[in-house]
Amino acid sequence: MTDSDEKARQARIGCFVVVILAVGLVVGGGLYLGLREDAERTPCQRFAKVYTRELNNCHSGVTKNHGHHIEICERDVDPSDACINAIEAMTCDQLESGPAIVAPKVCGKNR
Repeated sequence: MTDSDEKARQARIGCFVVVILAVGLVVGGGLYLGLREDAERTPCQRFAKVYTRELNNCHSGVTKNHGHHIEICERDVDPSDACINAIEAMTCDQLESGPAIVAPKVCGKNR
């Protein structure tokens, strides 16, 4: 192998390392920003996000308006981690009925 072949090989390796680092930086930055955005949401905002995402998976006719679901949450739903997990496990029919009705012990507000 000549000296110029060795330099070309090292340049390709260096370029590959730079590309990998750049991709890692972009992905890591995106994950950080996403986690920070989630941390800044109120519990009812997180509830509305998860609930509407699950409704979208059902192609449901139920409104996907976040503000509407935040209001329902503040009035009727305890948006605990257990409730969020229960929502993710609900069938489409259960989602359309509402988590406070289907899982009152986990999602219903104690009055």
